[in-house]
Amino acid sequence: MSDLIEALRQNVRKLDPDGQAGFEGLMATVLSAVTGRTFVLASSGTQRGRDGQSVLDDGEIAFEAKRYDDAIPKDKLFTKVVELAADTASRVELFVVGATCAMSQRSRMGSKSVMAACFSILAMTAAFPPTRLRSSAPRRAARRTGPPS
Repeated sequence: MSDLIEALRQNVRKLDPDGQAGFEGLMATVLSAVTGRTFVLASSGTQRGRDGQSVLDDGEIAFEAKRYDDAIPKDKLFTKVVELAADTASRVELFVVGATCAMSQRSRMGSKSVMAACFSILAMTAAFPPTRLRSSAPRRAARRTGPPS
């Protein structure tokens, strides 16, 4: 399984960062499948803190797609949080950040805390781990079938 996930990570990183055929488009497609809602990408230019959002519900779910090879700089996330919150016409209730790189615990928790405390917006992050996943299933199976202690 870990080899399949690593292959997925490498293929996703080959996508362009933006556009319908890029990582943003993939995020919109995945979020549509998971939520049952339709998502559209923001047009180029000022995006008000989001790469895309749900439609037919006044944009209650917004997302940011970060196709980075290295860690996302903390200021990039906080800038998005501030832009999203400054949009007074926005009705965002859930902000999803999807990344192809590792995100530090501090960045994830910091952006979630700020959004929840200051703006009443729930934040969710999804990112690949910083290193290749290791499969521990064979070791666990060996322990279960070994002689009792």
